[in-house]
Amino acid sequence: MTENTLSKTIKVEEENLACSMGSGSLMVLATPAVVALMENAAAELAQKVLDNEELTTVGTMISIEHTSPTPVGAEVTATAVLKENDGRIF
Repeated sequence: MTENTLSKTIKVEEENLACSMGSGSLMVLATPAVVALMENAAAELAQKVLDNEELTTVGTMISIEHTSPTPVGAEVTATAVLKENDGRIF
């Protein structure tokens, strides 16, 4: 991790599947699981920048294209990149 990036990796398991999360009927990585992985990386990165246990961040917008099916057992990585920090805006 550099100062402005942070990566998180998961191995796709049954709990991450569309058919398990209710976002579809297929045995592939669910889009909500992808979004959660992305948000987890971004939140952890922001928390390191904040360096204060009393402060936190809240996501306000996300836009993704989840275009490839990912099967059980595959590894997926999300990398958060902090491009700008302007006071309360990250």
